[in-house]
Amino acid sequence: MGLNQGKGFAHENFLLVHNASIGDVKKDFGFNIAGIKQLRLSDTNALREVLKEQVSKFYGLG
Repeated sequence: MGLNQGKGFAHENFLLVHNASIGDVKKDFGFNIAGIKQLRLSDTNALREVLKEQVSKFYGLG
């Protein structure tokens, strides 16, 4: 984030991933990153498909 900010880039290329089965989103994501794209999952196996979909959308591949 600091590198992007230092170069004047937006944070649109960030994707935060949270696994609810091993953490608490209220404790793990602070207010300063609340505006960044987030994937909140409770099943690690579903991560692959959701992540592929989001990357595809971001790069206009689909």
